[in-house]
Amino acid sequence: MGSEQRGIYFSRTNMLVIAGFIAGSVVWGIDIEKRVIANSTNIENMAGQISLDRKQAKEARDDIKKQLLGIDQKLDALLLHSNKRGF
Repeated sequence: MGSEQRGIYFSRTNMLVIAGFIAGSVVWGIDIEKRVIANSTNIENMAGQISLDRKQAKEARDDIKKQLLGIDQKLDALLLHSNKRGF
């Protein structure tokens, strides 16, 4: 009986599997990074859109207030006019 060498032995298949795993991990990591960047860009865009929506909503509320004040003034004028006529 001869001396047996014990150690780590990698076949070509093992090396290819390990290389494939490493390459897949790198590609996966790059894909994750791309998605994170895309999501952060979307968040920035949404923040701008929310700001614009709030501005437009405020303008709409202001327009409604102006219209209601105009209606109120017209009603007051009608009431005063009808009171003068004795209605």
